[in-house]
Amino acid sequence: MNITTREITTIIESKYNGIRIDLFLTEKFTYHSRNQWQKAIKNADILLNNKKTRPSRKLQTGEKVAYVANYEEHEVNKNWSLVYEDKEFLLVNKPPNLPCHPAGPFFHNTLWALLVEKYGKIYMINRLDRETSGLMLIAKSASCAKKLSELLQNNSIKKQYYCLVHGKFPEKLSANGYLSNDINSQVLKKRVYTDNLPMHIKNETSETHFELLEYKNDKSLLKVTLKTGRLHQIRATLFSLGYPVVGDKLYGLDDSFFLKFSKNELTDTDKSLLILDRQALQAYHLSFPHPTTKKNISFSLECEF
Repeated sequence: MNITTREITTIIESKYNGIRIDLFLTEKFTYHSRNQWQKAIKNADILLNNKKTRPSRKLQTGEKVAYVANYEEHEVNKNWSLVYEDKEFLLVNKPPNLPCHPAGPFFHNTLWALLVEKYGKIYMINRLDRETSGLMLIAKSASCAKKLSELLQNNSIKKQYYCLVHGKFPEKLSANGYLSNDINSQVLKKRVYTDNLPMHIKNETSETHFELLEYKNDKSLLKVTLKTGRLHQIRATLFSLGYPVVGDKLYGLDDSFFLKFSKNELTDTDKSLLILDRQALQAYHLSFPHPTTKKNISFSLECEF
């Protein structure tokens, strides 16, 4: 692991004028308690206008509060490869077990950071989960990013995935329904798919098409075509249909796998049941009109599992 230092800076808005700095941090950044923020201030992990301060200090509009965080950044698979490049965008093959964007304990060990180091400022158009591999579209300029993002929003970028699931899957299946939070799960970010409109405030329409490519050893290799692009759409839909993705710790055989994984407590037996050390999901195909020439661009990768 690498020790990484990050400074997260916030400029005080007028609505926080006159509030104590420890109360401001507790209200705005709820992942720490007031007592934890007070300790961070006393340890000089919190700086006010680049100087050490005290928890009772009252803030003024326009002042700068910085959180200087030191943490261990886990090792990742950095073996990304370039598939295509022109003056406007890149198409790269992201390996499994590499986060796309900085988040949580990852900053330098992300695809974004690796690409910035090589190309300078870049704009990621599509996203993949850390354990999902495959094609990612990267714009080199804000103007190109705008054009490609519009194509994505208009469903003009066609995306297809390979996916390996447990069980005998039907020859073809279209899942047109809704995704919402799984209120029965111990994991807050887990979602569930249903054909009927769920009785939740937050739900999204979802449309996914599946085609069986091969069935062997009680596992099915699928070709998946997305018509909508929702968070965890493929994994949540397959889990809800009764065909969990091989190697998936969140939408796999049991919630306990994800809870153990998050604490680095997976046993050898757990790993054996998961079969793979990553979820068996690969973004293998992208096709779209070139943002400038309008010529159709199409790329595909070989299946990894």
